[in-house]
Amino acid sequence: MNHMKVQCIMNKLELKGDKYRRKSRKYSSYSGTTGTAAKNRINRRFHTNVCHQKLITDISEFKC
Repeated sequence: MNHMKVQCIMNKLELKGDKYRRKSRKYSSYSGTTGTAAKNRINRRFHTNVCHQKLITDISEFKC
């Protein structure tokens, strides 16, 4: 049978296939909080009088 004929019959019988239903919710990639936050050992005091006393870097992409 032609797909248009099938669609016409399905409309008359008020049937809908799973493929054409609207999704009940939108896609969300949020996976909750992952991992643990490190302790704040420096307490956000970045300025010192001595040169090279506090050296800070972001190591979040490295596995420890």
